[in-house]
Amino acid sequence: MATSQRDIKLLWGRAANRCALAECRKVLSQGASDGSHYPLGDQAHIVAREPEGPRGASNLTTEERDRYSNLILVCTDHHRAIDNDVVQFSVERLHLIKAEHELWVEQTLGAPQDPRELAIELIYATLIDAAVELCGLREWEDWSFGVLSPTPQWPAERVETINQFRRMILAAAWPGAMLELEAALQSLAIAAHQAARVFMRHSELIDTNYRAVQFYKIDEWNPDRYHALLSEWENWTDSCYEWVYEATQAANWLADMVRRHLNPMFFAKEGKFLITQGPMMPDADFQTILLEYSEAERASRPDELIRKIEEEK
Repeated sequence: MATSQRDIKLLWGRAANRCALAECRKVLSQGASDGSHYPLGDQAHIVAREPEGPRGASNLTTEERDRYSNLILVCTDHHRAIDNDVVQFSVERLHLIKAEHELWVEQTLGAPQDPRELAIELIYATLIDAAVELCGLREWEDWSFGVLSPTPQWPAERVETINQFRRMILAAAWPGAMLELEAALQSLAIAAHQAARVFMRHSELIDTNYRAVQFYKIDEWNPDRYHALLSEWENWTDSCYEWVYEATQAANWLADMVRRHLNPMFFAKEGKFLITQGPMMPDADFQTILLEYSEAERASRPDELIRKIEEEK
């Protein structure tokens, strides 16, 4: 469980992008030529993320350790210092340092961010967090591998969570402040949802997975019927794969937009979302592929996806 975009936004906003230690208070972000910012500081854990880490002995759950309430914004030097001296920098003292710093921000700098601007960014952060969890962005290559196999299968849980994400995006009250980010979120929701819908046309639930029904396999040999059904099967699997390709492109677009507008470190360590496709022919190799939209494709989304779905009906 990684720190949510909402908690990251709260942490940096309430600390005014500064190191929380009073003797420092260094500004921890720097502007880039395109108007974006990249971080120069650390989101340090007060109680360590791992039980064996600094100040790690605690009843906090793994999820609670990654929340805003257990994070303190510090420069890299002071992150090293607080983790090397857990006696001087106890859990209680770090909570006090954080509270005093946020009070100093409020009293000295005034509101660190316009309340409306912060509210807009929190709306986006909530939707981005939903995309990460409900679309399985952390496990993208793993779960999509089964979908892109010669006999496709979907985790039943993933089908349901993608449906939840689509409903969430449909109901969203869009702020209209970051239109390309909104288009990327909508495109991911549409493409992933359509991939699941197409797959469900010829699948059955077996244990915890929906698996493709190979309907071209007939009991009584009839060449005409067999070849017609085989052609239908191939068209159907092609459509299943194409919508997963589309969703992967949308996921990479979304990550680019989040890094540009909200959090430069969003999936920075993991990098791009890849897919690995199983061999479609005997003796063929597995293929690992990077899929991204062109600028022209970005400009046409999500409207082009909606048009394509209408044509497929």
